[in-house]
Amino acid sequence: MPNKTSAKKALRQSTKREVANKIIKTNLKWLFKQGQILIKQGNKTEASQISIKFQKAADKAVKHNVMSKNAANRKKGNLMNAVNKLGA
Repeated sequence: MPNKTSAKKALRQSTKREVANKIIKTNLKWLFKQGQILIKQGNKTEASQISIKFQKAADKAVKHNVMSKNAANRKKGNLMNAVNKLGA
């Protein structure tokens, strides 16, 4: 437990940020899994809609430094490649 007031405030801030980041990360994971499930089912229209939502969420996560830019681009690319293979 911190003794100084600045350390106490830093602890409060970090716990708040941890909760907010966890919400963003779980939403990203859920969207990615939903996209994979829809791809396995062969449902291209819904999979493409989920992939668009995932792209928006991933870009926001990068903006808020929750996810690295390269990781977001890699996951977006993997999901889009899988969606595009359904049409081919």
